[in-house]
Amino acid sequence: MLRRTTYLYICLITSTAIAQVNTQSFSFAELIDCQNDTSVVIKDIKSFDDTHINVYQFTPLNPPLARLIFLHGGGAHSKLGYFHLAQTLRDQFSIETTLMDIRGHGYSGGERGDSPRVNSIYKDISTCIKDVKKNDDIPMYLGGHSSGGGLVLNYSSWHKKEGVDGYIFIAPELGYKSNTKRPNRIEFAEVKIWKFVLNGISQGVFMQHEDVVFFNYPERILKENPLILTSITVNMSKALTPNKPKKQFKTINKPIALFIGENDELFDPVQVIKYPSYQKTTQEKTIAKVIQNKTHLSILNTIGNKIGETINYWQESAQK
Repeated sequence: MLRRTTYLYICLITSTAIAQVNTQSFSFAELIDCQNDTSVVIKDIKSFDDTHINVYQFTPLNPPLARLIFLHGGGAHSKLGYFHLAQTLRDQFSIETTLMDIRGHGYSGGERGDSPRVNSIYKDISTCIKDVKKNDDIPMYLGGHSSGGGLVLNYSSWHKKEGVDGYIFIAPELGYKSNTKRPNRIEFAEVKIWKFVLNGISQGVFMQHEDVVFFNYPERILKENPLILTSITVNMSKALTPNKPKKQFKTINKPIALFIGENDELFDPVQVIKYPSYQKTTQEKTIAKVIQNKTHLSILNTIGNKIGETINYWQESAQK
């Protein structure tokens, strides 16, 4: 039992850590800097335990045709490459987009890189959905990039989730059981495996709040991006990493869109785009595409158009 538990948690933490760190491949210079947007509304949403969740709301001039809440990758934050996506959806598709800093990330409250419980982050998402949804019938979608995509998948299978009209996954981290790791990718993280072992043996009681993954970002990157986390805890890793991705996709009964770059440094695109096909329902609206010449980060520069076109397609299909 101990040997099996050790193996599972080694796989889990390797998958979670590598999804966010690869200094040999990632270039933050690829990202379009669009932070100087005076029309963005910065909101402070109080979650279930009074923790303040920071969000950036991009509202179109005309009444929105749809709404999207989008989650960044673990260790990152909403201002690290995601503004351009939101601006594209707002300005070109009249889709109101809300970027949410995950608890313990960016400008949101909570212990850095940690969560009181694994499902605390799911509760935060529900709070954000309720705040954004308001009392109208405008369609609502939930999406995420990298480990944010893994978080979206975990939320979709949470029994207390809020209802949305569809899910969007951008280069998602699907976990150690997904067989989506790109061959020969560079492993870059310091991991305290024994903490995951103790957490598993204790049924999740011990080591919940212990830093377990330490990101070895160069000092230059940390100075330029001071909100980047240098570590995350066991609870945070478990919240961001799907445990049964195939089964989780099977249970989604809403439309799915999944996009990944042809040159993604972390994940094998051919393996990743298989996962929406496991869905049992709404297959006719499901979309899974590899975007040519894009990497794990550069995909963020143009994916707003793909997301907007997808939501428009779903809207038109619903009206027929």
